Amino acid sequence: MKFFKGLVHKKDKEEKKEDKKNEKKVEEVNKAEEKAEEKKVEKVEEKREEKVEEKKVEETKKVEEKKVEKVEEKREEKVVQHEEISESNEVKEVKREGDDIPRTPHQIIGKEMEMDALMHYRTHLSTDKPIYRPGDRVHFRGVILHALTRIPYSKPSLAENLRYSPAELQVASPSGDKVFSANLNIGTHSVVSGFWDIPKVQAGGDYKAKLVYQFENFAVAEREFNIRAFRSPRVKTQIKFEKKGYGAGEEAVATLNVKRAEGDVPVGASVVASARVDGVEVFSKDGFSVDENGDVTVRFTLPTSIETGEGTLSFRITDGGSVESASQTIPILLQKMKVDVYPEGGYLVAGCPSRFYVEAFTKTGDPADIQAHIVQSDNGTVVGEVKTAHEGRGKATFTPLQGKKYHLKVHTPSGILNEIPLPEAKKDGIVMTSSSDTFQSSDKVTFTLFSAKDTKDAKVSLYKSKFLLNSASFDLKASQPLSVSLDAEGASGVLRVTVEVNSKPVTERIVFKHSSRVLNIEVTPTKKSYSPGGQVEIKLKARDENGKPIAAFIGLTVTDDSVLEMVEKRKQVPRLPEMALLEDEVDHLQDCEFYFNPKEEKANEAIDLLLGTQGWRR
Repeated sequence: MKFFKGLVHKKDKEEKKEDKKNEKKVEEVNKAEEKAEEKKVEKVEEKREEKVEEKKVEETKKVEEKKVEKVEEKREEKVVQHEEISESNEVKEVKREGDDIPRTPHQIIGKEMEMDALMHYRTHLSTDKPIYRPGDRVHFRGVILHALTRIPYSKPSLAENLRYSPAELQVASPSGDKVFSANLNIGTHSVVSGFWDIPKVQAGGDYKAKLVYQFENFAVAEREFNIRAFRSPRVKTQIKFEKKGYGAGEEAVATLNVKRAEGDVPVGASVVASARVDGVEVFSKDGFSVDENGDVTVRFTLPTSIETGEGTLSFRITDGGSVESASQTIPILLQKMKVDVYPEGGYLVAGCPSRFYVEAFTKTGDPADIQAHIVQSDNGTVVGEVKTAHEGRGKATFTPLQGKKYHLKVHTPSGILNEIPLPEAKKDGIVMTSSSDTFQSSDKVTFTLFSAKDTKDAKVSLYKSKFLLNSASFDLKASQPLSVSLDAEGASGVLRVTVEVNSKPVTERIVFKHSSRVLNIEVTPTKKSYSPGGQVEIKLKARDENGKPIAAFIGLTVTDDSVLEMVEKRKQVPRLPEMALLEDEVDHLQDCEFYFNPKEEKANEAIDLLLGTQGWRR
């Protein structure tokens, strides 16, 4: 009996032990099932959040599309409201309010396009000054504008920000090595900004800043700046020669402009001037003094025999106890010079009045002023004249004869021996001549077509960048000019005109159309002068072309003006208007402040000369 009880007790223990094992297994299975269930829940939650995020993005897009539709509807209503019909049933000209400044990319063309194809942006990058010392801080600012409308970029939604990395700021040394990089976020008001603290041991030279995006529709932006050791000058100086080119034996005339760093003119300050050519001093004179405008003008005659053409004009200015110097290369032209020739539209055509543009350079690559005869090469007959007007650029028109060759013979400055050949005139072709240097906001883009032979269905198209604005087809009769006018459909800035025959471009050029919208900024300090370390308060006012207050985002840079003046005026970096309207459209842009200066009578001519020397598509 005891033995039986012992067996039962042992069996109970084994059963209990087995039960515990089973319970443990069940517990482990339950935990595994719970974890699996939690993972399923997490995945479902993630998918739900993704769907919610996608829904938000989709709703955002719909809201934007509705905004565009509303703007379009309002614009169409305005168009209808501005159509006036007089009592005599005579239809007056329809004027669309704000046509030259579209409010959305869709409004630039009036034709259907995919939104993605229109959403291209350019960043206009600048630094706070052009020259820095090792140890200085460089401030960078990029303004992002729509490539067609120049409307500021709208900051993306949170969902879109999560999908894209920020812009990358890169700084490259003169050798091209990357010496600095940083990720920058696109801030409010369509601006990217950042800085770089230059190491005190950084080598000097010309550096290049670059903004790179992962957005395919955002172009890379670049800007150069210089690092070198320098002392901030006590006076600001600029030297300007009367002409951009002088030959041997000619009289050179130059004007020095002097202002103190504080902005006032050091009237009566003494000036000594000297000039060296080919390493020999050819002019030296003291006794000059600064006049009430801050100017000193000197005249000197160049040697009749010049070998290398290396010349420098120098000034020493004494203002009280301060002595400063300034110098500039003399633009000497010797025997041979480079002159590039650009027929308007791409070709000279025999028997058709053909306009061409020229761009002349000195030995150092700076612009040169010239006057030249247009000469028929076989008999030396002078058939025309060309004269540069701005930045070494000029234009002229003549009618080439079939089978004849022509060249330019420079007569001013004297001593230029080489002949500059003109492109040979084509037997057949179409010549295009712009009717105006630039076009005002209310103007249609108008030009004259002249064909050497009868041509059917010549298609004339007007583009803003790669987007078509307007087009029309015409039949051209041989040797009969045809005036063509195309509506820019609200676009302004640089436009391209292309003439096609049988779907092949045969002539093309770029033109400029002004906007009617003007932004005037008034900057008013609260005091006439401030002490070093003091608090500065400045009042800013923004007004439109009618003098009415207007909302605007204004970028402000405070820089030592004397450092800016260390760079020759014509070589200074463009401001935002020149960046947005011209810089991306041309090969090189200098003397930037001239083009949109209302005080410059030849500003429109200068714009035409700039655009006329940018080449063409063949």
